[in-house]
Amino acid sequence: MWEIEDSIAEQEELKRKQAEFDRACNVLVVTELQLMDVEEFVRNFEMKYYSHVGKYCIELHELKTKLARWRYQLNPLDKNLQELVDNSSIELETVHEKFELSKTHSEKTIIEDRNLISAYTNALNNIHPARAYNLSNRAKRELWCKRLREAFEQQNLNEILHIDKTFRISIDAVEDGDVASLLISVIRKIYRAAIETAQRGNRAALLRKSEYFQLADKLRKEDEQTFFQPIIDELVIHINQIKKELNEIETNQTLAIEFKPSIYPEGLKHLTENGEKVRSKSEVIIINMMYRLGIKYFYEKSLTGTVINGEKYPDFTIYNSNQQPILWEHLGMLQNDYYKYKWRDKLAWYEANGFTLGFNLFVSRDEIDGSIDSRKIGNIAKFIKTLI
Repeated sequence: MWEIEDSIAEQEELKRKQAEFDRACNVLVVTELQLMDVEEFVRNFEMKYYSHVGKYCIELHELKTKLARWRYQLNPLDKNLQELVDNSSIELETVHEKFELSKTHSEKTIIEDRNLISAYTNALNNIHPARAYNLSNRAKRELWCKRLREAFEQQNLNEILHIDKTFRISIDAVEDGDVASLLISVIRKIYRAAIETAQRGNRAALLRKSEYFQLADKLRKEDEQTFFQPIIDELVIHINQIKKELNEIETNQTLAIEFKPSIYPEGLKHLTENGEKVRSKSEVIIINMMYRLGIKYFYEKSLTGTVINGEKYPDFTIYNSNQQPILWEHLGMLQNDYYKYKWRDKLAWYEANGFTLGFNLFVSRDEIDGSIDSRKIGNIAKFIKTLI
């Protein structure tokens, strides 16, 4: 008798929990539909955005990537700059992909047919993967949902009703088991449905706060061309700013002067810690740094081209364990146009003869006001020390 009463109590509890789960699943479906609308709203705007301003975004990110690479070449010990180069390259690739997608994207309209929405909601409520009783059943339900979603996007009411009816009579809709096991199963489903509802709700809330959503909402009230023109203007300003910065860096790095070799001793007037005379105070700092680190160097040693003929006199030549030369040039007069011009010619010669910035060729410079940052000099010296 007690067993019968326990069984009846379990059955009643099962009914209550199934009703609770039905309500939870319904809330999940409604939340999911709301998320679908928000995602589609944002997606449509994103494609529209890239169709209007994509080419400017690509130019901007190409310049950003180029700038990041230059900065890393100039500061090879800075790990953050290496990460910046990697991230810039990824962002550039993403922008390219979105721009290409925008060319073929066809905007999906938000469905407002109440009968269609109601039929889809009911069917999704019955089929939803949250109702699955094991992983295999969930996978099958996901396939049913895919068919249902396609019918909904095609606004095919009859197909939606057919899928719902077919599913109800399929074995995928039925969960077997005794009352106790079914009760445990439905309790788990209630918790899972609550978690999924919260996740989708949070996702929709974040999307509504996103810049794309805010812009898309604003676009509803404005003409497209009028709306996007200020965005284009702002991108052009950023593009020109980076172009200017790149031009300054490339000018500093690709222009050079050919220094007088040591056969002209009249310029050697500054004394280093190891008693050597050099041409500038900046070179004194560099030599003192290498002297303290125990780096053996040659000052203004003749270098003959192996690919392009000619002879240059790099400020400092250091040899690694394989007796391969590492060059270090210090640029102290970049405010001089002729100096810049000669550095460009010298750098081109170095590169043609197998020397690469940040690998076996290093460059330091005086600041525009003539000052020098000994920390930067130290970083380069320490890095070269690791190479020898």
